[in-house]
Amino acid sequence: MEKNHLLHNMSAPPKTVATFKGLSELENATKAQKKFIPDFPYQPSGNLGMPLRFFLEPQWEGFKEDQILKDLGHIPSKDPQRQLIALINARANELVLPVACVVVPFSKFHLCLWPESLTALAILSKCSDLIWLRSKTPAIHAAIRRRHVSILIPPQWAKNLLPDSHNEISALY
Repeated sequence: MEKNHLLHNMSAPPKTVATFKGLSELENATKAQKKFIPDFPYQPSGNLGMPLRFFLEPQWEGFKEDQILKDLGHIPSKDPQRQLIALINARANELVLPVACVVVPFSKFHLCLWPESLTALAILSKCSDLIWLRSKTPAIHAAIRRRHVSILIPPQWAKNLLPDSHNEISALY
C-alpha cells in the first residue's frame, strides 16, 4: 500500500470550529412547563459559565525546556522536553475541569484560581484559539508566546470550583 495516499488532504490547515447555543431551547421549554411542573429542576439564569484566566510571566519569553524546569523547581533530566510534557500532562489531569472548555476573550478581571506557572502551562499549552482540550499534546513554545488565556467553565463545574467563602461569587454561577 502506498504511504502517501493521505497526503492529498494536507493542502489546507485544519480548523476547529466550536459553537455553543447554550440552553436557550430548554429555557423556552422551561417557561412553558413551569406552570405545569412546579418542581422542574432546571432554573435558567442566562449565564453560560465562569471565565477563568491563566497567565505566564513575561520573563519566560525565549526560555528552553530545561530553563522552564529549573524555574518550576525541577532538575532537568537528559530529555527535558519529555520531562516537561509529563509534568504538564500530570497537572492537566489533576485539574477539576471538564475535558474541554471554550476559549473566551482574555480579561485581567477574570478570576484566577490557580496562579502557579505549571497550571498556566497545562492550560496554555493545550489550547487553540477556540478550545482547551485536556487530551491535546502540549505545545510548550506556543504557550509561552501566547502568555495568557481565559477559558469558560460551564456552570455545573464552576459552582464546585469556588470555596464556600466565595458564596456571593458562586451565587452568580
